[in-house]
Amino acid sequence: MRKIMMAAVAIMLMAAATLFTGCTKEEIKVVEYGKVFSYAHEGQTLYYIVDSSGDAAVVPPMFPYFDYEADETWTGYDKPQGPVVIPDYVPYAGSKYPVRRIMYCAFFRCDDITSVKLPSTLISIDKHSFLFCSSLTSVVVPEGVTTISYGAFDSCESMTSVKLPSTLKSLGDWCFYSCIKLSEINLPDGLESIGQNCFTDMPALKSITLPENLKSMGIGVFDSCSGLTEVTIPDGIKALPDWTFSNCTGLTTVHLSDETTSIGYGAFNNTPNLKDFALPAKLKTIDAYAFMYDEKLGPDLVIPEGVTSIGESAFGNCSGIKSITLACTTPPAITESTFPDYSITVFVSRGAGNAYRNHDIWGRFADIREKE
Repeated sequence: MRKIMMAAVAIMLMAAATLFTGCTKEEIKVVEYGKVFSYAHEGQTLYYIVDSSGDAAVVPPMFPYFDYEADETWTGYDKPQGPVVIPDYVPYAGSKYPVRRIMYCAFFRCDDITSVKLPSTLISIDKHSFLFCSSLTSVVVPEGVTTISYGAFDSCESMTSVKLPSTLKSLGDWCFYSCIKLSEINLPDGLESIGQNCFTDMPALKSITLPENLKSMGIGVFDSCSGLTEVTIPDGIKALPDWTFSNCTGLTTVHLSDETTSIGYGAFNNTPNLKDFALPAKLKTIDAYAFMYDEKLGPDLVIPEGVTSIGESAFGNCSGIKSITLACTTPPAITESTFPDYSITVFVSRGAGNAYRNHDIWGRFADIREKE
């Protein structure tokens, strides 16, 4: 009987050993899903979780919680300092897992980080991952990353260098907002979308090339980039969004695509040095305040044939405009404040003079002439 009991105990111990040391990777993932664990690598302790697909992600130590009172995700923990190297794989529960994501607020307010080496296994950088990392100077985003999300590098005010991968498809809203020292950023050819205010308030940015494959831009992408001097918009952007170049006080030259059909609300508002500029042939609408305070536009403003409406104060305070040439036989809809005043000479197509003179607002211009 004693031998039988001892044999039974031995079998139970062997089963337990199998349960805790011989588990398959899938069993560990189910049991340990979402549990935060730490791992020290090259002198820095970071925090991770493993998700249900067997991928690891860098997380803040308080994940999934947030200390709203202190505005922190690292309350009670030592933040990383200096250069940070994130490994390609992290060991956990007897297995190694590839690091695929930098999760929401992973390095939020880690203001003593100076550089980050991201893992080659990385696929995505999530919302606010490096928000307010005020000492971060450089980052290289590895090949394989397709998305950098909302505000990922927002207010990294010391950043001077960023390298983006050829695999990148999408830059999220506010991604590099207020990276005030970043003077250059090379966008990959495969980039398809740039989110709202992605590069807003980057006064050191001098030049940028938008890729031909770009299909969409959010509003205010370059708002307040006062050092930007020249930009070419690719054919994929048919509607220039609101506030795209607002307050770009150093901007002198913009090449809009011939495919552009609309210029958004305040798109070039307060770009007082803009002068090398032509409205594209397929343009149909110019929204309110689009070129307000652009004092160097002119002296002749040429409006293409297909334009049907020009919004309120679209050319308000554009004191450099001395004449307007319109190819439109039907007067575009305008408001009383669309142009700075009615002393500007208006040139219209032969036979269209009366249509403009009899228009409620165009008729207020004192000098309307038909072109020879």
